[in-house]
Amino acid sequence: MQWRRFVYRTCAFWTLFGLGPVRAETSRDASADLLARVEPCDGPGAHPWLVETRDRLLAEDRLAGHAVQRFGPPLRCEGSIGMEEAGAVFGTVRLGFAEGASLELTTLPPESSILTLRAPQGLGADAEARSLLERYASERGLHVEWDSYEVTQEGDETLHTWWDPDPGLNASVSLLYSQKRLVGLRVSMAL
Repeated sequence: MQWRRFVYRTCAFWTLFGLGPVRAETSRDASADLLARVEPCDGPGAHPWLVETRDRLLAEDRLAGHAVQRFGPPLRCEGSIGMEEAGAVFGTVRLGFAEGASLELTTLPPESSILTLRAPQGLGADAEARSLLERYASERGLHVEWDSYEVTQEGDETLHTWWDPDPGLNASVSLLYSQKRLVGLRVSMAL
């Protein structure tokens, strides 16, 4: 359980700063280099993984659908490729919406993903957000233990995190709060 939480928190840190997968020995300068490589998902020269991932999110993902329904179509898409290994691509795709909302998917080797929907102006009622997370988790075959959650801090945000007991999935869902206002939803799991 402790290892799983360490991995989750490490992945959450990477996601928070949009770094995608990085090696433990990565320095602050190397992190800045990764951020400098953020590129748009459209246009000539856009990496195919960015385009495919954006399109798959918008066509198939319930959280993306919720973001589009609530904030309208994405206004921008950007991302970065963190690593390509044995034909697999790992990176981050970030969709920007009205009101400063964003949906970010980060994939990490060997097979993890973290999907975060953020809205600095707030996401509305906790019950609606939790219901959305419950449906999302169920559709992905997760068996989250909804009876109790873990409370942690990430910067100025408080996370309420529920875990799937299967250690092989390393799966969790979280509600993110800033100043007691719900500002984000996160799902983290093996791909």
